Parts: sequence; structure tokens; C-alpha cells
Amino acid sequence: MRYQVVEFNAVNGVKIKLLESKMFRDAIWHFELETVGDGTKIICHIYYKLKSLYWFLAPVLFFNKGALLRDLHFLSDAINEYEKNNNNSPVLQSL
Repeated sequence: MRYQVVEFNAVNGVKIKLLESKMFRDAIWHFELETVGDGTKIICHIYYKLKSLYWFLAPVLFFNKGALLRDLHFLSDAINEYEKNNNNSPVLQSL
């Protein structure tokens, strides 16, 4: 899979489009950034359209939101660990 940044704003967020996917006809990750105190809140939206061959995966994706949330927790932990090791304050709170 390849990705393309289709919109970037350092203050408000980023939209990243999935390219050449076997499963998705169209997919975009949209990360909104919001200042919260002395940190940043990241809101993640996922928009996708499955290719007709993979329509049966729609319920699987819907009911496995927990896996995506786990991945976002890992992202949060990784960013906070980076900030800690670079003598900066944490930028993310746990989801």
C-alpha cells in the first residue's frame, strides 16, 4: 500500500489517502488537531469504500473498532515516549 498526503495544515490536521489498495476502492485517514491546555488532542476519522469483492468485510471492520483504538493508543504512547526522551512535555493524553 502507498499513501498520499492530500491536505496538510500544521495547525488543523492532515488527510492521508490510501493508494493502490486491494481491498479499498477509496480510503482516507483524517487527523484533526486541537489544542488542549499545553498539549494536543488528535481526533481520527476514517472514511472508506470497499471494493465489491470485499463487501463481506464491512461488518468485520465495523465490529473491530477496538483494534483501531488499540493502534491509536500505541500511537499516543509512541509520541509521548518520544517527547519524554527528548525532554519535552507529553503532547497526547490517553484516549
